[in-house]
Amino acid sequence: NRNQIGAIVGSQPFGGEGLSGTGPKAGGPNYVARFRRTEAPSDHPAPKAEPVNAAQVNDALAALDANSWAARGNRIQLLRRALEGQSTIARRAVNAAAAFDSGPFKLPGPTGESNRLSMPPKGHILCLGPEPETALAQAAQALAAGCPALVVATDAEQTVAALAAAGAPVIGIDGTVTADALKVIEGLVTVCAAGASDWTRDLRIALASRDGRIVPLETEVICPARFYAERHICIDTTAAGGNASLLAAVA
Repeated sequence: NRNQIGAIVGSQPFGGEGLSGTGPKAGGPNYVARFRRTEAPSDHPAPKAEPVNAAQVNDALAALDANSWAARGNRIQLLRRALEGQSTIARRAVNAAAAFDSGPFKLPGPTGESNRLSMPPKGHILCLGPEPETALAQAAQALAAGCPALVVATDAEQTVAALAAAGAPVIGIDGTVTADALKVIEGLVTVCAAGASDWTRDLRIALASRDGRIVPLETEVICPARFYAERHICIDTTAAGGNASLLAAVA
């Protein structure tokens, strides 16, 4: 968590994650994009499904392990095959995820300093739709980034069946998650719920009232960058024994 005093924009991003931040680091390549929408908000009525018990959601999140999935280099191909014949928006979501460059990036910096930005998967994502096809698009982007996804929506179990059959770390639970339940669900890093409505407002308030790490609410349907964390490593190569790249250039 670099202090912002003296940080060089585009070279030394500063910020944090978890308890100290919610998204791209200030000064990084994705920072400005975090403040704009890629498409106009659309209407998504609140789900009318039966509420799911928070304990059931906690158990499902605890059962999701994405370590082997995150290490696979063919995630996009597997997702595309699994989504053949599925909704157009889910296929659009996978295409957007495939086009997103997650690095790692070597950032420019002053002589004697190495700056590298990496973008690992964020972690466990809760996808609430509210429509099944919207929840599927949310889950597809999470999985494309290497994150495990729990989908709680109408017909969620059937909606994600093809993804689960492809080996993706995804679980579907038929129903919905109330704002009160969201306050006590553990292990979340991001909640996806599309649109701007009283329902999403209640979810946002519930997330803000939680103790522990800051959990953002993502209301855009297609937003592949939001499923990655940003980690920046700044190394003083002079203090480490000399700037090897500078010596090589002189030689």
